[in-house]
Parts: sequence; structure tokens; C-alpha cells
Amino acid sequence: MARYVIDASSIIEAILSLGEEAISFLEECSSADLVLYEIGNFLWKSDNGELVEPFRQVLKFLSLESVGLNQEVLKIAREEGLTYYDAVYLYLSRKSGSTLISEDRDLINKGAIPVKKVLENR
Repeated sequence: MARYVIDASSIIEAILSLGEEAISFLEECSSADLVLYEIGNFLWKSDNGELVEPFRQVLKFLSLESVGLNQEVLKIAREEGLTYYDAVYLYLSRKSGSTLISEDRDLINKGAIPVKKVLENR
């Protein structure tokens, strides 16, 4: 079982700050498969197409789970006032009992820890 559940914002931060060294960290993490789309959107918005392959190489070491359309996630989103996307990460964290890592203020307000804090304590 993964030690952490990590969202797209923290994966991006980890890869940009650590490069290939992010692999050993991401091996301790799991996430939702929607991170692939969120990271793709980040690369598109920032016009960083040349980073697709380096990201793909590092992301191979991250365990991904498909959550899809899920009643429990929808309930969390409504109760916590989160987007469905953010609720997916909170759902996975709660389900696995793992620490949630995110740069997203809404998720930090729900108990997530920014990646830099986690990396400092490793």
C-alpha cells in the first residue's frame, strides 16, 4: 500500500524540482488516473510539450487507480465543498488511510500537505 496519495499539482511540483530523482519519491505514492489528464493540461497551458516524455518516464513509477464516476466521491465533493476532481484525491486518501499531498489550497484546508514539506521530512 502506498504511503501517500498525491494529486497532479504535487506531482508536477515534485518532477519539476527533483527531475528523475522524483522516481524514488513517487514509488511511495499512488494517485488517480485523472492526473494524466491534469498534467497533460498543465503541459498544454504552459506550452511545455518537450516535457511530455520526461514526465511519462517518471510517472511510470506511480501507482494509478481509476475511480471514475463514484457515489462516495460525489458525496465527499458535496459535503466538503470541493470539485469532483479534488474529491477524488480526498476519497483515495481516506479509503487507503494514506497522507494526501497537494499544493491545492482547498485540499490543504482539508488536511493535505504540500510536497515540499513532505520532501523536507524524508
